[in-house]
Amino acid sequence: MTPDPSGTAAVPGGVGLMSSIEDEDYQHPAGPRHTRIREDWNATRVKLAGVDVGKLLWFYRPDGDAEVAEAQRQLVRDLVARCADLSLPLVVTRQYGRPYTPARDHDEVLQELPAGWHRTWH
Repeated sequence: MTPDPSGTAAVPGGVGLMSSIEDEDYQHPAGPRHTRIREDWNATRVKLAGVDVGKLLWFYRPDGDAEVAEAQRQLVRDLVARCADLSLPLVVTRQYGRPYTPARDHDEVLQELPAGWHRTWH
């Protein structure tokens, strides 16, 4: 762990610091959801800021739009490679998300999730 990357003594030396890399606006688009990287923020800047772990909220549905799914896989491949080059651990949080179809019954959508997936939506 990096000793207090903020330089303010606000973060004790024994506490790790994690920073998200994505730009999440919590909006629900009508079509397939793309993970966006924050403007002017990337793995290199996370590392230079003294952060211990990068985090990516990754929207991915392999059963959805094939082009979007491949773009999402490429985004993760590229980010994993860059973080490895920087010796920056990366946590990828996969968001299965709702299917890309017109509004459907909530319970119907939940039944489609793979066994063992956490099944809570608000």
